[in-house]
Amino acid sequence: MPKKIIITTLIVLITIMFPVNLKASLIPKEISQNYIIYEDDNFFIESTTTIYFLNSPLSNDRSVSKNKSVQRTNTIKNKAGKTLASYTLSATFTYNGRTSSCTKTNYSTSTSNNAWYFSSATARKKDYIATGNFTLNKKKSTVKHTSTITISCDKNGNIQ
Repeated sequence: MPKKIIITTLIVLITIMFPVNLKASLIPKEISQNYIIYEDDNFFIESTTTIYFLNSPLSNDRSVSKNKSVQRTNTIKNKAGKTLASYTLSATFTYNGRTSSCTKTNYSTSTSNNAWYFSSATARKKDYIATGNFTLNKKKSTVKHTSTITISCDKNGNIQ
């Protein structure tokens, strides 16, 4: 009987000391409202930013680095509100109260019909800033739009 108690106690202690990470990156911490960042006679662009904590945001220990993953999506819509295309810049940031850095960037594009295409799209990182660029063109037309998206993270994890 004492052996079962010891084993049970050890299991409980291990569970408390090493909690399972419940894939926090799947649960957004905060989602900003959509807002219009561009508008002309042909279309308008809505921007949405989603921020994910990749580890516990509760620690105030500055010696412990924290990570955030951020997705900023620009959705290009026609005047009727129908989505034509979207560009998403994804970035991962590390910060600790003293410094911050962008450790990873990526991008994705999509179009909803064959009338529009991305002639270029890029993503890059430098220091604490992620930058994405894209050019969206309308086929058989001179209509095009070039845009730059930036995401930055300060030393305290504030996303701009």
